[in-house]
Amino acid sequence: GSVSVSTGFAFASTTDENLPTGPYQFDSVVFSASGETDGGITVSAKMELDNDNPGTSTSSNGMDDRSVSFGTDAMGTVTFHGHGGSGVLGQWDDMTPNAYEEVWDTTASADNRIDGRSGDNLLTYDSPSFNGLMFKAAYQHDHSTTDNQSLDLTHYADFGIMYTPEMVEGLTVGYGFGELEPNTSQTIDNETIFLK
Repeated sequence: GSVSVSTGFAFASTTDENLPTGPYQFDSVVFSASGETDGGITVSAKMELDNDNPGTSTSSNGMDDRSVSFGTDAMGTVTFHGHGGSGVLGQWDDMTPNAYEEVWDTTASADNRIDGRSGDNLLTYDSPSFNGLMFKAAYQHDHSTTDNQSLDLTHYADFGIMYTPEMVEGLTVGYGFGELEPNTSQTIDNETIFLK
């Protein structure tokens, strides 16, 4: 196991009179541990303690990113993210060609992120590499009963395939797909294709 600590200091300034303005300190302690079972399965766990809401000194949540994973070189790795997880499209956000920092729709109605879901109680799977070919999948069961752009009414799932051919150095090609269901009258299909 290991423990890492980080600390920082910043000054928050805002024009919103309802938000605090002034100096604040942000600290983080990350505990991680890993081991291997007699059957050869690698098990890892990570937990972060910090001020869960940077810039707000009154936050007392304490617990932030946490996850547990298990897997082998032959079967791949399954990870349960109790907090701070990201689906396949979110993991590949920075690889997606786009004209903005993040990938958003540009319609006149409410903006929707088109890079997938992230958050609590998220399961992910990462396959081993088969001659440069890798498969990824994510599943999140949401409990939203009302229209909500950040949660799905039932569940969210996405998947992706990434290929890094061994005979072409530095080339990676990827494809990902996911479907959002933010309300009863709308589903949003998200696709990403990247080449880097």
